[in-house]
Amino acid sequence: MSKYAIFWFVLGLLISCTNDVLSKFLGGGLHATQVIFWRFCFSMISLLPFLVVKGVSILSTNHMKFHVVRGGLLAIAIFLWNYGIKMVPIATVTVMSFSVPIFTLALAPIMLRENVTWQLWLVTLVGFLGVIMIFSPHISELNSAAALFIIASALFASLDIINRKLLLAGESSSTMLVYSAIFSTAFAFYPATTYWQSPSIIELCLLAVLGFGSNAILYCLLRSFQYATASSLAPLRYLELVFSLSAGYAIFHEIPPYHTYIGAVIIIMSSFIVTQFGPISYAKK
Repeated sequence: MSKYAIFWFVLGLLISCTNDVLSKFLGGGLHATQVIFWRFCFSMISLLPFLVVKGVSILSTNHMKFHVVRGGLLAIAIFLWNYGIKMVPIATVTVMSFSVPIFTLALAPIMLRENVTWQLWLVTLVGFLGVIMIFSPHISELNSAAALFIIASALFASLDIINRKLLLAGESSSTMLVYSAIFSTAFAFYPATTYWQSPSIIELCLLAVLGFGSNAILYCLLRSFQYATASSLAPLRYLELVFSLSAGYAIFHEIPPYHTYIGAVIIIMSSFIVTQFGPISYAKK
């Protein structure tokens, strides 16, 4: 495998982990709706130079309704994800992100009318058991977090499928990126005003890093795909768990309970099989 593919892919994982850490840290002082709004806002601002270079032609589309739906789904999914981040260790958040391809596989027959073999259905079921294992303790806070992450993962999977349909319909990935930033910012604005408080200069800087990082993840992902296939890079994705365990312990002094590791092994094995032989997921954060 190309060293450039590995470099860009691992860099994207590091940025993704950093975004989770920043979201958890900022969530301690700002309401989740504000964190989401500023994240999307700075994400949109970071695209302005791109718009200047490409010109207004990039806004041309025949699928505006789909872009509106994408923006709404993304805003809801990121809100649920960030709200859940406050309840559980960073490592648990990372493990749950591995489950998105499993949800994509479950939804593909419904939304794309794709045929899924019984073997992949079995793997999907095992993956869901891993999710249950992670949130197995009967603690109300963890049960609430489980609901948030499960719904968010299903929404991310739905976004993967919608994105795939748009790409198959000939929509430009650049157009999709721009409209995603515009509509997600618009949807996040009103909820943020209901809990508004002015962020400090430090918080504003961290929010800017969070927003720019969101686009940087996609950029790194696309660059890595220039040198290697998505399926060949999929195993490297699980390095993010190492990064999140290290960051969680160093910054938040988090040590996930044993059932998180058991669930992680189950989900990692299941999602690896799905990404090798089933739909590939590109979404999340």
